[in-house]
Parts: sequence; C-alpha cells; structure tokens
Amino acid sequence: MTVIYNTNGNIRVTTPHDPDSIVMYTLQYKAFTWSPGKVLHKDDDIIIPTVDTGLSYIVTSSGVTSATEPTWATKEQEIMSDNTVEYKAQAYDFLLGFNDVITASQWAASDQAITLNSSGIHQQMQTFVLVSTVPDTLLKFTLTNTVDVLRSDGTTEKFEKSMIVKVSQH
Repeated sequence: MTVIYNTNGNIRVTTPHDPDSIVMYTLQYKAFTWSPGKVLHKDDDIIIPTVDTGLSYIVTSSGVTSATEPTWATKEQEIMSDNTVEYKAQAYDFLLGFNDVITASQWAASDQAITLNSSGIHQQMQTFVLVSTVPDTLLKFTLTNTVDVLRSDGTTEKFEKSMIVKVSQH
C-alpha cells in the first residue's frame, strides 16, 4: 500500500486496513528520479528527470522506461512518451526539493493498542511503517510521521504529516 503526500495536502489511502493483516504504509515526500528499464504504473508513479526541469511527470500509461532518458516536456499538461510509458507534465509539488533528503523519520499511532513493527527511510525521500496489530473495535486510526529534512542549501527542517486510516469491519 502506498500513500502519496505532496504539499497540497493530498493524502491517499487506497484501501481500508485489514486488522488481521500486516500492512505497510508509505509517505512519499519527493518523486522518484527517472531510471532506465523501470516498470512504471499508471496514476501510481510520479517521476522527475535526472536534471531538474521544475516539473514532475505522472504516468498516464503503464509501461517500461527506455534505455536512455527522454527529452522531457517543458510545459504543464504536455503529454510525452518514453518507450512504452506515457507521462503528463505537472507542477512539481512535493515537500522535498530536487536535492533535499530525509535524514530521520519517526512514526506514531493514535492508539497505544496499535503495533508498529518496523519503519524506515527509502532512497532518502520516502518513509514507511509496518502496522500489524489493530484492534478490530477501531473504526479508524491516525498514523503520524515526523521527518527531519536536509535542504540542498544546508539548512534543516522538521515536518509532521498524518494520515487517517479506516479499519475494515469483518
């Protein structure tokens, strides 16, 4: 399960939490950098080029990226192709800038009965937590992620983002 967060505050939890399952929740603070031969999925993947264009590119048609980086669209809403992948250019709207990185991450749950198994940072731009025990009496719970960010200019900032997760009822 992936949850994408950007500066507009758009948090998307795609399915209710099954209290009998271990589920991974992810907050993505920056788009993934383009790489060759990568499988990308429509509406789930957002990419940035290896050189900053000021834009990000949402995948509008699933496929595999080419062996060489494409010439990127320079205007918002412009459609472009990369081997079998199709993208639409959009404003870059993530909390992390092009060269910013996450240096620390901590997760907390709104209810002490919820078990957070492990957590971490992926590629210095995405954080994750595994949630196992959720009482089936809960209708929803909140997960909060606090991150320390090292900006490209050497300054540091702390961000706290929360998501509300519905619990599926059996």
